Amino acid sequence: MPLGMRTLILASLALTATGLSISAQEALSDLDAALVSYFQAESPEARDEIVGRIAGMPGVTAGAVGQRLHELPLWLPVRAGTSSFPMDVGDGEQRTVCVRVPSDYDPGRPWPVLIALHGSGGRAKEMLGFAAGLLGEKAEDMIVAAPQAVLNGPFDPQNESELNQPVHLLRLLRRRYHVDSNRVFLIGYSKGGHRTAGASVMFADQFAGSVCMAGIMAPLPQREGLYSYFLPNLQHLPMLMVWGELDDQGPSGKPGSTGGIAAVNRRLAEALETRDLAITMVELPGVGHAGVRPPSEQWVALLARTRACYPTETAHCFRFPEQGRAYWLRLVRFAGEPWRDAQLRIDLRPGEDPQEALLRAIRLKLGRLEGHVEGQLVTVRSKRAKELDVLLHETLVDFDRPIIVKMNGRRAFEGLVEPRIDTLLEVASEDWDFDRLFPVRVRIGIGRRGRQM
Repeated sequence: MPLGMRTLILASLALTATGLSISAQEALSDLDAALVSYFQAESPEARDEIVGRIAGMPGVTAGAVGQRLHELPLWLPVRAGTSSFPMDVGDGEQRTVCVRVPSDYDPGRPWPVLIALHGSGGRAKEMLGFAAGLLGEKAEDMIVAAPQAVLNGPFDPQNESELNQPVHLLRLLRRRYHVDSNRVFLIGYSKGGHRTAGASVMFADQFAGSVCMAGIMAPLPQREGLYSYFLPNLQHLPMLMVWGELDDQGPSGKPGSTGGIAAVNRRLAEALETRDLAITMVELPGVGHAGVRPPSEQWVALLARTRACYPTETAHCFRFPEQGRAYWLRLVRFAGEPWRDAQLRIDLRPGEDPQEALLRAIRLKLGRLEGHVEGQLVTVRSKRAKELDVLLHETLVDFDRPIIVKMNGRRAFEGLVEPRIDTLLEVASEDWDFDRLFPVRVRIGIGRRGRQM
């Protein structure tokens, strides 16, 4: 008997044991089968047809659909232990991903995930072992994945595909394994630490916590000058930044002109003193670039965290359109051309400091999304967003009462919204994220009235 059919029958038997009627069993079984078909469908037309069938089932609501997603037989049993698979990264390139699966892995329940990024000259398999060593006994409670990074050429902290790689990998992992998306953690060492910090800044809403070891927030262009722009991205993400006191060398192996990783992180620690962020800065006395490990107490506490799902306040600064998403705000169309080149044309004003001119030029290229929910009022401010989506859940607003959405000071939407099954499934299927669900989507364009999609 196929696994999926056996799972559905077992679910039906469980419903009988709880005393539900035969008709209720059949309705839920039909719903499960339709949902499995939806996530297996390859065309939008097929998914639309399935959503129509689901919406026509008696008593089925968006809430009922959301409750079923983790119960579906969407994931196959996999062999425990270490294995690997290829990951497409664009331009015809593939990277190897090494994965460690716990010995008692059961696809019938969601599992926490740890993504580990190696340093320069490192290997994915070695990083996998390093991460498992950090976890100790907890390694049997989590899926651990380590992607192989670029094997030749210098690491470019502005490289878009490299910065986005951990999130791309997370989407693949969610399809292959039953992932608890509220407990996904990201760690990295050295240049893997740089990427960990950068991915944390640009995709904070995807992780429950992250650890940057022997690294800095390198993907932030002109770091110190733009801390005020980028650090608010991390207001809901706990982070550990851990480095050695003696890590003061540059890439050449000689003392760095900026004081190396240690000095850069000390300056970040100073910038954090006036900010209320869950970033813990740890300098290890007598340690250089090697031998950096997160302190046990902070490491254990971080692994106990869960992701912020529906914060009532969010702020997000980004460079590329693909990074224009923050919890319940999603960029749809970017205004103008994004800054993709390594260089910028800068027009110096009379008497202007060149560094300030550079920062001014960069700020003009960046996008920004800010949102705040208070009662039934949703306030949104944006920069370089021509069109965006406001995604809503019942923990944010009361769907039984009218809502107001203000966009950049203008009342863009007012009225009742209706939770929709098609919206919930469409958003969930984009990332296969079944732990943060949005049954309402209000689309707002600059200068236009918003509308529920």
